[in-house]
Amino acid sequence: MAARRLSDSQKQDLVGRYKAGASTAALADSFGCSQITVSRTLKALLPPQAYVPLEATRSKAGTGLAA
Repeated sequence: MAARRLSDSQKQDLVGRYKAGASTAALADSFGCSQITVSRTLKALLPPQAYVPLEATRSKAGTGLAA
């Protein structure tokens, strides 16, 4: 997969979709990047008190990328 940068608006869209329940895999497909890129972007933009509970919910459900 070719490396590419997400724009600021794409990053905000990614965060919004994640908060709405989208998985990291679905977001990676949608934005044409890796799940690691999605995870790093979320960790960078969300405070830990917001990211950790969301990530834990996804990990339990088996729909996201475990940290």
